[in-house]
Amino acid sequence: MPTTSWRDNVAQQDQDDLDELLDICLDNATTQLSNSGTMRPFAATVDTAGEKSLIAHGDDSVTDSNTICADLITRLRGRRDRLRATGLTFGVRLDDGQSAIRVNLEHGTTISMAVDMPFTTRWNGKLKATGDLSLAAAAPNVWSDEPVD
Repeated sequence: MPTTSWRDNVAQQDQDDLDELLDICLDNATTQLSNSGTMRPFAATVDTAGEKSLIAHGDDSVTDSNTICADLITRLRGRRDRLRATGLTFGVRLDDGQSAIRVNLEHGTTISMAVDMPFTTRWNGKLKATGDLSLAAAAPNVWSDEPVD
């Protein structure tokens, strides 16, 4: 039986937007981790004109990742009529105990997925990916009216 991919039913422009957002998010996250050993959650967007932007939380006194993510989601929801796609990026601990960068990607109301990149930090502080990217369906956050946790 042939396997299907999320790409099979998604327009090429939407695929391109999500691919570009994933690259932007992973590049920014790995740079943060390599430079400082930590990563603050952030978002990346593609607006309706195709322009890409990074969005930081902006309040360095807030350190709780869940609070930062909730604040970013609220900000993105307020702009969603001007956005085509979003990528919310934060650190997670996988079931096997490994650290990973997670990017929650959404393209309007058409697709929502989580991409994880497991990593480890070498003795010299450089980041090393330790496995393939994994992809899973995810509940939408930005194009949803559910309360933000």
